[in-house]
Amino acid sequence: MNPVLLKPETDVGAQIIVHGRPVATLRARAYAAMKPSLMAPVLENFARLQYDQQSGVWNNKLELQRAKILRIPLTKPSATLA
Repeated sequence: MNPVLLKPETDVGAQIIVHGRPVATLRARAYAAMKPSLMAPVLENFARLQYDQQSGVWNNKLELQRAKILRIPLTKPSATLA
């Protein structure tokens, strides 16, 4: 999920959604003033990600920990073709 989402509502305004919850409906200038305060949720989400250098993919640390605890394979074994 995106930490901050802009959902257009009018030609000049958008609903600001943070962590899936609407927080405001703003015009562009008001959004520009609010933008610095939205950096915290973005950095919070970024901190929960882990970069896998081998695959070049960002993974959610919480999901990786949960899978490790439950011993869930993160990938499905591929079917072999005869």
